[in-house]
Amino acid sequence: FETESYYNNNNELKKEIDELLLSLEEEHLKKQFSIAMQELQKSEQIKDSGRVLSFLEECQRLSQRINNIKVIRNSYEK
Repeated sequence: FETESYYNNNNELKKEIDELLLSLEEEHLKKQFSIAMQELQKSEQIKDSGRVLSFLEECQRLSQRINNIKVIRNSYEK
């Protein structure tokens, strides 16, 4: 009952759930980004250009999605 009265407005509940899911995704992506950066550095050290390119693309993809999440989150705040 308490939760129902607190979240009486379904739009507000949906917004908060969406924000929570975005936060979880962002945390996951940040961990993946960190791992990809470590692998990128290792690949650069052994001069494996194929792996360097692969991890560079992965880092760019992850970074872009993290930035998209920030844009979405900012739109919720307005």
